[in-house]
Amino acid sequence: MASEKPAPIPVHIGLSFAVDGIATSFDAFSHGEQWVARAQLGDHWLTIEGHPFDPADVTLVRVEDIEPYILGTRQFNERRWGKPLTGDSPVSDW
Repeated sequence: MASEKPAPIPVHIGLSFAVDGIATSFDAFSHGEQWVARAQLGDHWLTIEGHPFDPADVTLVRVEDIEPYILGTRQFNERRWGKPLTGDSPVSDW
């Protein structure tokens, strides 16, 4: 039986993102091109996951109306899959 190498351990890092225009420190881990960061904002936690882009390229903005994003995602997926999505599609309905 061949010995398996242990999986690489993610690296603990600190990141900073502007949240509502205020620099905010995030606790983060990275592994290759993948990373995940989180910060507590008041009574809530904000978690950001990225792959394969640099966290320095991230800008956070407040979204007041999510409906255009939902519609855009549905239209993108319909173009990608060539038909409207249903519960049996590779990507479930939103």
